[in-house]
Amino acid sequence: MSLRGYDEDSRYPVDSDYSFTRYFFPDLFDEGFRLEQVAEELYELFINLRRERSIHTPLNLSMQYFTRVIEYILMMYGVDSENVKKITLAHMKEAIQFTNFVQAEQATHKFT
Repeated sequence: MSLRGYDEDSRYPVDSDYSFTRYFFPDLFDEGFRLEQVAEELYELFINLRRERSIHTPLNLSMQYFTRVIEYILMMYGVDSENVKKITLAHMKEAIQFTNFVQAEQATHKFT
């Protein structure tokens, strides 16, 4: 799972030189933070949340849930909202829970 696109390739606002990460977390970005740095923790969290609900099939994470999680993190914890000084596991877990990813996985795997 790569978050580099949010860190380097995206532009927000579109006509700016700011990536999504830089726009939503300007202070953290200036200090060297990149969303890509939390990729492994985020991936493990998706797996662990599924495991807690006894879903043991391989993770097949759709872009729908992935992007909704990242959008939630950007909008809820970025400069326009809470303006946190660090993205924590609790923040990521809340974002995943907001998307109802685990519930969708449970419903899907109920029939397999």
